[in-house]
Amino acid sequence: MEEYVFGHTERNGVMMETLKVISENPTFYTGSMSVERKYKDSYITDTFCIKEKYHSIEQDGKFYDFYIIDNHYRYTDKFSPQRPGAEQNITDLEIQNIEQDQYITDLEIENIQLSNRVTALEEAVEKIKEVIENV
Repeated sequence: MEEYVFGHTERNGVMMETLKVISENPTFYTGSMSVERKYKDSYITDTFCIKEKYHSIEQDGKFYDFYIIDNHYRYTDKFSPQRPGAEQNITDLEIQNIEQDQYITDLEIENIQLSNRVTALEEAVEKIKEVIENV
């Protein structure tokens, strides 16, 4: 995994933008590049043009490559971090929703049972009417 550190250096009396790349292998970047990094509250995308590699060192098994860059543009896409406990709130709402669904199902079953009773009573009334008519 590579790390990217943007900075500045003065060369020949001129301030220039730099990029330090820390890596397990040496890098040989040229041309235009984009680097995207994700943090817990944002994505940061750096776009730039490599002008030259001006220094490299290896230390403690890591390579440090230094580049002069130009036309550096940084775009930050911030998003709302999730509030602590938000996952629990969602779970609680899901449980409430399931409980409400179960309550509605129970009411529907009760309604069907009542409807069956009403139908049975209506049929009984019809039979009683027939008996009374035949008497």
